[in-house]
Amino acid sequence: MERILLTIPEVAMKLGLGRSLVYSLVKTGEIESLKIGRARRVPMKALTDYIEIRLSDAERVQGRENDS
Repeated sequence: MERILLTIPEVAMKLGLGRSLVYSLVKTGEIESLKIGRARRVPMKALTDYIEIRLSDAERVQGRENDS
């Protein structure tokens, strides 16, 4: 069974990004997270939401480039 809450290093590994960038994305709210005691966790749904938003942004930009 896959865990539903991930640590920042786990998120970084799954996305292929550095930990510092993931911490920045969490800090700015681009990736939603929650705090449990002193621990910061990212729900799997927040990760999939972030990916879907990035994909739709990329499609929108690509659509504008094709209109030009």
